[in-house]
Amino acid sequence: MNVKALPVLLLSLVAVSAFAGEATLTHIATPEGAPRTVAEGVQRLRAGGVKVTARSAKSARRPGRIRPNVIELETADSAFLIPAAGSVQGSNGTFFRSAVTFGNFNGVTQNIGVGWLKVGSDNTNAPLTYFTIPANSIVTVNDFVATTLKTSGLGALLIIAFDATGNNADTEAFIDGFSRIWTPQPGSTGTVSQSFPAVSILDSFDNFTAFALGLRQDANYRTNVGVVNLDSAVHTWTITSLNTNATMTLQVQPYSLSQTGVPASFAGSSGNLSLTYDVADTNITWSAYASSVDNVTGDGWVSRATQ
Repeated sequence: MNVKALPVLLLSLVAVSAFAGEATLTHIATPEGAPRTVAEGVQRLRAGGVKVTARSAKSARRPGRIRPNVIELETADSAFLIPAAGSVQGSNGTFFRSAVTFGNFNGVTQNIGVGWLKVGSDNTNAPLTYFTIPANSIVTVNDFVATTLKTSGLGALLIIAFDATGNNADTEAFIDGFSRIWTPQPGSTGTVSQSFPAVSILDSFDNFTAFALGLRQDANYRTNVGVVNLDSAVHTWTITSLNTNATMTLQVQPYSLSQTGVPASFAGSSGNLSLTYDVADTNITWSAYASSVDNVTGDGWVSRATQ
């Protein structure tokens, strides 16, 4: 046995043995003193200890750029982002819904605030909705946007853990999440889906290039690109095809998601497609992805853009 791995193994065994199983997400009133809006929630989270530490550096994947090799996030388990979720009519007879799973891996009930970052909107003043997750449990809601948030359309989900008073981001929290966006498959009794695992609110940062690989764009497939802006100002991303060097721009409102289809010129004759995402601004955090979908079956996959 690897002795060095023993503490990790023991920790895992303790966590599993104490796990309570599936539970219910309970809506609660906004705690007194808790942030009311998405912008206030992000500001409270940052004030509570989000810190990026560059312990060493390496060459970035773009000439002339340097980025940190190690990112230290003190609130790593206190907040996360689901880059795309929805309850929305799609193309070619599809209708997409998001099944969202939340996990609380601590031995105490956890308060969370959920922000809906509606696509194309300035969500600075969008409300945070508060819930509790029981200790050591998981919760799955099969149509979260429609049944729990009571809304529709496409957007991103921002989840922040707060302490029992609701006044402070809970840096001792241990939460995680996962989302499956799915639709009945046209012409069949089955479903097709795409996965959007939770990502850090520091998924991408500043003006370092992010890459999304392994996509398709031709007569049989369509590709959408999306960017989530977690800053208080509007920013514009340049998206470039690595296959043809074609470019497009995508403007994203504050605390918002923007998603659009890529032009046919982005893919070469093979139909294969890989992308880069660039923004000129600094002191911002963001997340990007691309999604390819089969025009006949509605089947698809997501490529998360990584720096």
